Amino acid sequence: MILNHSVSKPIDHVYSCLSDMEKFATVHPVVFKVEKIGDSEYKFYEKIKFVFIPFHLNYKVNLTSTVPNNYVEMESNVQKGVHLQLKFSLQAKNDVTEVEETILIKANPIVRLIFQNVVKRVHKNLFKNIAEK
Repeated sequence: MILNHSVSKPIDHVYSCLSDMEKFATVHPVVFKVEKIGDSEYKFYEKIKFVFIPFHLNYKVNLTSTVPNNYVEMESNVQKGVHLQLKFSLQAKNDVTEVEETILIKANPIVRLIFQNVVKRVHKNLFKNIAEK
């Protein structure tokens, strides 16, 4: 799944919000805490609702690749049987940063569909928060 986001902020600001996990937690709508547990490994804590039922999740995230100011990649086994890979490719255009987000969810088809819908909704708010910070 590919999502495109336009953010009215400089590319270095958007990159910083996506690659600095402490900043990431301040703009992410459901991640409320991040702990560094290795060189490129973090533990995420999130509070999210699935069909009006609140869930608290914590899981490890690997910041697998970064290229200053234009690319960030993260991977995680969010839950047993659910693997999530996020790739953010950034490009500056005038005063706007264009972000192409590639999302790979490995899970059974029903769970994948649920996660796709949640990620779409949450990441729309993520990029809105980045633009407002």
